[in-house]
Amino acid sequence: MIMPSAGSSMKINKGGKIMTNIYVITSLKASAGKTTLAMHLCEYLKPTHRTVLLDADLTTDHFEWALQHDKNLAFEHLDVTENDASTLDQRIQHLKKQYDSIVVDIDGHDSKALRSVLKHADKMIIPTGIDEQDLQLLNEMVELAIAMKQSNPQLRVYVLLNKIPMHTELQAIQQANQLLDNIPRMRFLNTIVYDDSSFAQAMQASQCIWKTNLQQAEKVDQVLVDLLAD
Repeated sequence: MIMPSAGSSMKINKGGKIMTNIYVITSLKASAGKTTLAMHLCEYLKPTHRTVLLDADLTTDHFEWALQHDKNLAFEHLDVTENDASTLDQRIQHLKKQYDSIVVDIDGHDSKALRSVLKHADKMIIPTGIDEQDLQLLNEMVELAIAMKQSNPQLRVYVLLNKIPMHTELQAIQQANQLLDNIPRMRFLNTIVYDDSSFAQAMQASQCIWKTNLQQAEKVDQVLVDLLAD
């Protein structure tokens, strides 16, 4: 694992106080890999930032991984309905007083719950595939992000090509890249993460990819370095 420096991704206000960075990882695509990405981002930040993983995705039980993996990982799971605009809002306000980094894993459907998170977010990360339906869902998410920028101008949007089938033709990836380039107000993370059973195996073993597959670990490092450098 490439360790982040203590000052990387830190926000400091005019009074010299460290401000909390809030990362929202979300997607409309089922099994896009957002939970895996959220967990690895927490693990990456944890050595140098007081970090908490806030799981608000009712569609998975992957939060159990966090409980089994590391007793030192600050973690919360909230049962939040899509129409609940206050629970996450209030919880994030409270967590900002305790942590340098908050990583939120939440479903991507346009909802009051998601909007209540995005109004606080610094970075919104959307993992996606490259087929036509994936890119249509991505467009819907970016449109939501653009709307949220009116109330949260600091929000930055990142897209990651994730869980791409190993034997995908280069031309298909290039075509997807061209379409992504035409989507306004978002940044494409340069590293492509291919679908690999080692990620699922690591999750089942309550491990991070850094401990199980060095080749895929390098890909994850590249993604996170790129995300945090901006």
